[in-house]
Amino acid sequence: MPETTSPKVELMCLQGLADLERIEGPFLNALAASDPEGAAVMLFLLLAHMASTSKRLLGAMVVDRLDAETDAVERPTAHEAVGRS
Repeated sequence: MPETTSPKVELMCLQGLADLERIEGPFLNALAASDPEGAAVMLFLLLAHMASTSKRLLGAMVVDRLDAETDAVERPTAHEAVGRS
């Protein structure tokens, strides 16, 4: 069965989710306290996180694609390599 995600992309997504889980509590506290400045800061942080994660995810996609193309190049078996020498 072919993989649906690449290793670096999957790791980047998991890291992004872990980051969001860490700031979930303070975000909910700022909203519950009816603190408009705190809520604005948390929204700014969420948007900054989204932009940062998007940039890192694009980089991970490029690395995974390069890895896949490198793996797709047909490499000779040991027997074939010895026979060519």
